Amino acid sequence: MIHLYNESIVRADVDAIVTSANELLQGGLGVDFAIHCAEGEQLDVVCEAIGFCKTGHAVVTPAFHLKAKYIIHCVTPRYEFEDSLETLRITYRNVISLAKAFGCKTVAFPSMGTGAHKFPIQIATEIAVEEIKAAESSFESIHLYITNDDMFEVYKTLL
Repeated sequence: MIHLYNESIVRADVDAIVTSANELLQGGLGVDFAIHCAEGEQLDVVCEAIGFCKTGHAVVTPAFHLKAKYIIHCVTPRYEFEDSLETLRITYRNVISLAKAFGCKTVAFPSMGTGAHKFPIQIATEIAVEEIKAAESSFESIHLYITNDDMFEVYKTLL
C-alpha cells in the first residue's frame, strides 16, 4: 500500500527513510539537510566515514535518534545529463534493493531529484510513481513525504 503525506519525512515512523544526498554524503540541501539537522553529529560522523557514493547508487546508515531504523542515502543525477532519466530510475531501484536487503517492510521516500538536481516535477514524479508501484508488493507499505503543494498534487494525481 502506498501512502502520501504533505509533511516532512524526518519524523516518519518507518523502517527506512530515503534522502537524496550529495556524493560526499555531507548533509546537502532540502530533505538531506533536514535529516542531518534532526539527527545531528552521529550521522555526520558515519557519513564522513563512508566518504563517497556514486551517482545512481545508495548507502545505508543507522537513523540513530529518528523514528526510522535506517537512512538510505542515494545520489540522484542532475537533469541536464543525457542519461539522467534512466539513472534516476536506477537510483530508485538501488534504494529499493537496499531496503529489501536490510529487511525493511516499510520505507519512506521524498521527491528525489526535483531540488538542486533540477528535474522537472512531472518527469521526476512519473519516474518515482512507476518505480514505487513496481516495488509495492515487496513492502508492507511505502510512504511518500512531499512538502511542496504543487508537487503533492502531481503525486496525488498519478497515484
